[in-house]
Amino acid sequence: MGRIGTFSGLVVVISFIAAGAAINAAGYEFRNTYWGMTISQVKQSESGSPIYEESLSSVYDYILAYEGYVQGIPATIGYLFKDNQLIEAGFRLKTIRGNKNLYINDFNDIKKSIIPIHGKSTKSYMKWSDSTYKNDPANYGTAVAEGHLKLHEVWVNPKTEIVLTMKSGKNSNDLVFGATYRSAVLKPEPDSYTLSGR
Repeated sequence: MGRIGTFSGLVVVISFIAAGAAINAAGYEFRNTYWGMTISQVKQSESGSPIYEESLSSVYDYILAYEGYVQGIPATIGYLFKDNQLIEAGFRLKTIRGNKNLYINDFNDIKKSIIPIHGKSTKSYMKWSDSTYKNDPANYGTAVAEGHLKLHEVWVNPKTEIVLTMKSGKNSNDLVFGATYRSAVLKPEPDSYTLSGR
């Protein structure tokens, strides 16, 4: 398969915490998993069967993908392994809003769901490629959908690094919205496959 940059459709989570939270009091880093778990252990942590799994010949050597929900929004959830150790996971939300400005509410809801566990984000980015809506916050969702604005929130903690991303895809109805959770210890190489499509 070679290097894949983003999840596209199915291979777009493969080109995003549970029906509840991404991490819990049991010490999990993402859903019901922690870094270093084997492929078999991750499969046992999920209630359903994977919708996709494959050996890879890249920085990672195995991928698992599942259908699920994040904050009530349908999502594709993925896990990446190296040497049979979980080192990255994430989700891509599958949502289409008639009112595109509701996307900003969705982004803020996901961000708020991460904060109680990981604290405030380390960095926040708003990248503008077109300033048409820059002074009009009520239309930031439209700006994202039209490709004028990309949103990124970053958390850097001792065990886990998280990047939450929202940007336009191929068209205004193809939103790239999700998060990548990566082990801060079992780090893959920088130029790697990312689950959220950032």
